[in-house]
Amino acid sequence: MKRIIIVGDERAEGNQWREVFRNRDEKYQVFFVEVSKLCDVGVRRRKKEEDNLYITTKTEGFWAPDGLIWRWGAVKPNWIHEPFLELLKSFPKFPMVSRPEAHLICANRLRMLSALSSDPEIPIVPHVAFVTSRFLIESRYKPEYPCVVKIGSFHQGLMKAKVDSDDQWHDLLSFIFPLEMPVVIEDFIKFKRDLRLIFIGDEVWSLVREFEGWKANRLKRLYVEKPTEKMLDLTKRAREAIGNPEYGALDLVEKDDGSFCVFEINDTPDLDPDTIQVEDSYRKVADMLIKKIG
Repeated sequence: MKRIIIVGDERAEGNQWREVFRNRDEKYQVFFVEVSKLCDVGVRRRKKEEDNLYITTKTEGFWAPDGLIWRWGAVKPNWIHEPFLELLKSFPKFPMVSRPEAHLICANRLRMLSALSSDPEIPIVPHVAFVTSRFLIESRYKPEYPCVVKIGSFHQGLMKAKVDSDDQWHDLLSFIFPLEMPVVIEDFIKFKRDLRLIFIGDEVWSLVREFEGWKANRLKRLYVEKPTEKMLDLTKRAREAIGNPEYGALDLVEKDDGSFCVFEINDTPDLDPDTIQVEDSYRKVADMLIKKIG
């Protein structure tokens, strides 16, 4: 019996992960741990020469999992999120899908943008970044309108606002001043197509999303098309910039002139086949872990 740890939301994905680990040549047992509960999970080496991961949970006691899949994104970052991933870096031989280095980069918006910026061929959305909201206000920076203000490292359209005037800008500053979070101010990009490039292993799917309003990267209805060579190149470059995760998604838009603008790369994208229209998406990721476990 092999025991698998899924760091994620059991209510959202429990059935899907348990299903794809069933009916295998080897038997697998799946355990879920939410990020908010990681402080209840002790992780340590039992013996230095083993270089194995051991955890302590209330239900199972002290035991060694056989593999791990990290499924907790930065929708609402938790303080234990990054320290736990830092600790996992000390177990380079432990089987997990995507290394913790890639998850660490994506856990922080500024770190992710910095990593993507390391490749000048990736057309990242023009932006100005401030370490904290207090520094933004003290700098007396004034953006060009319209612009998009993103606060913290949240995803799914959270903590984002479009600003069109001085009045809106000053109102927004009054809200963000006490938050003491990183702030990224992006140019407002007019686009004709909202795209997500899903990659799992060597496969890439181009998802074209129908959108409403000004926000990109918001799932409405979508359809799948064959990615172009340019899309494949951007996906490859973005993956390499954050440490080559084995699956993920690149969010970008296509402008009227046919050029692309990249907003972010996501290390834990939605894998629901009904939503992203990628057949056996969960199974493809599970197969990666099973191959590593051997």
